[in-house]
Amino acid sequence: MHTLCEPLVFTVFLSVLALLHIRFHLVIQLRMQPAGAHRDVDQLPRFRFDGDNRLEFLSGWPDICAHFGFQALLLDNPVLARPRLAADHANMEEVLEWDRLNELAMSKLKFYLTPDVYNCKVVWSGDQMTAKEFYDRLHTMFLRGDMRSAQVLEQALANCTKRSNETFLVWWARLESLFTEFAMLGRAKDAYKKAKAMFLCGDEYRALAELLGGPDDVDYITFKTAMLKRDRDQRIFGVA
Repeated sequence: MHTLCEPLVFTVFLSVLALLHIRFHLVIQLRMQPAGAHRDVDQLPRFRFDGDNRLEFLSGWPDICAHFGFQALLLDNPVLARPRLAADHANMEEVLEWDRLNELAMSKLKFYLTPDVYNCKVVWSGDQMTAKEFYDRLHTMFLRGDMRSAQVLEQALANCTKRSNETFLVWWARLESLFTEFAMLGRAKDAYKKAKAMFLCGDEYRALAELLGGPDDVDYITFKTAMLKRDRDQRIFGVA
């Protein structure tokens, strides 16, 4: 009986030693890094994904992954798979580090999702999942667009006229968010952005839009910049 237990005890002993070794090196690395080497936590994006704010999540989540060091497990192509433990446990450190990052990624997914989304039985039914598997399921159900999404966006773009109770800047931000949604679906509107903006800016700005964006050699960015500057001059100085 004593002989049978010895290999198991030795294996557990090696695992504990490897874990302590990793923790020791992590502490040393953190102490040796210069101030400001990591992005200040206060500067990280502040959001909670509620199922609707797709753009906010998709634009902010990569920063979260990069800051906490688990980008390779979720976003890289190909992603970093869990290493297979060698027979002699020579790569124990790599396996334990992967497990640590996977657990950290799951905790951050839970933090940056609202309880309704994280605990939604459609996404997670209590089954055992890696952070990558959870993220892929979340992406499929909430983040990835489809043909229906494109149809909805076309209707939303057609209705994206400037409202009388919103500022010019707020309206243009609303328009740009739709353009970004189209681009994420692989249906970028680059060739039509200027024409759409000139048409949707409303009667109050249409004459100015024709003046600044009418010439064919004026691209969309130049047109948008000129329009926003004129709007600022109008608001601050009363002169367009």
